[in-house]
Amino acid sequence: MSATMLMERYRQAPTSQPEDLRTPASFPSIHLTSTPSMADLAPSDALRLLTTGIKRILALSDPATMAWQPASTLVSSPTLSPAAAAFSPPLTAQDMLDSKEGVSPSPMMSGLAPSMQQLSPGSEHPPSLSCDQNPPSPSSPCLDAEQQQFVVDKANQRSIISRRFWSKSAPGIDIEKYLLRIHQYCPISTAVYIATSLYIYRLCIVNQAIPLTPLNVHRLVVAALRVASKSLEDINHLQKRFAKVGGLSEQELCRLEIGFLFLMDFDLKLEVDMLEEQAGVLMALEKC
Repeated sequence: MSATMLMERYRQAPTSQPEDLRTPASFPSIHLTSTPSMADLAPSDALRLLTTGIKRILALSDPATMAWQPASTLVSSPTLSPAAAAFSPPLTAQDMLDSKEGVSPSPMMSGLAPSMQQLSPGSEHPPSLSCDQNPPSPSSPCLDAEQQQFVVDKANQRSIISRRFWSKSAPGIDIEKYLLRIHQYCPISTAVYIATSLYIYRLCIVNQAIPLTPLNVHRLVVAALRVASKSLEDINHLQKRFAKVGGLSEQELCRLEIGFLFLMDFDLKLEVDMLEEQAGVLMALEKC
């Protein structure tokens, strides 16, 4: 068969599709909708979600922790540097005495571990932990002297570190404008904003290491932002620039970062699904 005959037969072939390959006109259309994910969020949107989460945690804080009203004579803390002590709540004489005895002076500033809170519920001094006076039970095994001292030392350490984040009075700029200032001069990625929200949630709600109040929210957030940025990003803003934007000195920002790491027990590992879940929670809170 010649090429001319093949071309002629091709032209005469029906152009319509077979019946079984046609799409019926009545076939319903399908619209695929996907739920928003962290990858779809712009950094500005993630910043807004971070602000929403922080405000929600602030609203959950105990009103009794909103102000520092010492009743007795004030003494300065010998454990803090002058720069850190200037922005820390003052210690009372009773606080210093209690700290020497291994008892946290105030639940507001103590950041006690859950194990320490269980040792002294509603009592001025913890009960004896000897097996004779308190026989061990399956749910609460008897602690030896070294374990007891470790718990007390860790509680005291957290109490001292947490004081670095407290200011004597609330800053003149609210947390929303403070975050907008950081975003304007030191832009950060979406993942860092979501990770910061998750760190603050773990620290203040899950671990209850320190309450989030207007007196410490700015310092906690700027430290969390810096730690999250260094954990997730390969390239970061200069320490000097970030400290200046945050209203701190370089040394003070470094101390806040180190203190934040200790309060978090250096547990900074985050998976993608954790960030996705946190972003979803913040989106739901924003709609409430």
